[in-house]
Amino acid sequence: MKHELLLQCPPLHHAGYDFIGDIHGQHGKLLQLLHKLGYEERNGIHRHPEGRIPVFLGDLLDRGPDVRGLVRRVRTMVEADAAFCILGNHEYNFILLHTPDQQGGWLRPRTKENLRQGEATHRAFAGYEEELTGHLHWMKGLPLALDLGKCRAIHACWDDALLERVAHHTLRDPEFLLACGNRTTEAHTAMEILAKGPELALPQNLAFLDKKGIERRNMRTRWWNLKGLTKLAELAMPPGTLVGDMPVQEEDLRLLPNYPAEAPPVFFGHYWMPPAGPKAPLAPNLACLDYGAGLDGPLTAYRWNGEAALDAANFVQTDYPAEERAAA
Repeated sequence: MKHELLLQCPPLHHAGYDFIGDIHGQHGKLLQLLHKLGYEERNGIHRHPEGRIPVFLGDLLDRGPDVRGLVRRVRTMVEADAAFCILGNHEYNFILLHTPDQQGGWLRPRTKENLRQGEATHRAFAGYEEELTGHLHWMKGLPLALDLGKCRAIHACWDDALLERVAHHTLRDPEFLLACGNRTTEAHTAMEILAKGPELALPQNLAFLDKKGIERRNMRTRWWNLKGLTKLAELAMPPGTLVGDMPVQEEDLRLLPNYPAEAPPVFFGHYWMPPAGPKAPLAPNLACLDYGAGLDGPLTAYRWNGEAALDAANFVQTDYPAEERAAA
């Protein structure tokens, strides 16, 4: 397999794809979901009897109780050509956190918050550091995006122009990796948006608390169906992040990618959709599959069978207890 950030694959030659959202160390949830989707385990590898292929949308690392088991499971499937996996921002951040910047530091500064993000991963591999080094090399070879012909996958944001800048690079190239960690480079700008999604600085004195209770003054935004939006809250991802009538500025809209309505369906994760919210496409050709599985939410998949217009009936998720639905 070519190790480039945009992996282009031949047209569909099997029964379909099962796109699976952010797992974050929840190995048990993955096993439950694969069983629910009809996959059967043989010799440690899950395969579907009808030839379906799972596509993992990144963020295997951090948060959950069994990061090591999860990474081993997914890597084994990918290396057996039984699955695809793309790079999530948590893998990307972890790679930068462990890459020297050639100036005595690291490409991702080892601040208290950055180290806290990787705690579960470091804990999972305590005593298995050599194994972790091997997984890091494997993760550096993961694509950031998949073009599967009639559908696409990326962790956070599909933007043709930015993908063109990085498509033929790889994180295994030391020079390109150094550029990714340098805030002054085009590589850094492109990777931040593609792997983490576009953000806008909020107007003065406006802030919100994220899911971890941290005050944020930048807001993740949508990158599709931007025409006609008038309120800042309409841009927020996930929906409901902001409330109120603060107007959106035209210059802000011009800064954002705008995925075309006629483009192939694209599947992504990253945005922590409300766990108890409806499982449905965000647009006829866009589906977010991150519903907070890294904490108490369900692990969610979409069963794609070649359709151009996505269907809410094709969402599949792990069990989500009634008491958790009520609390959410």
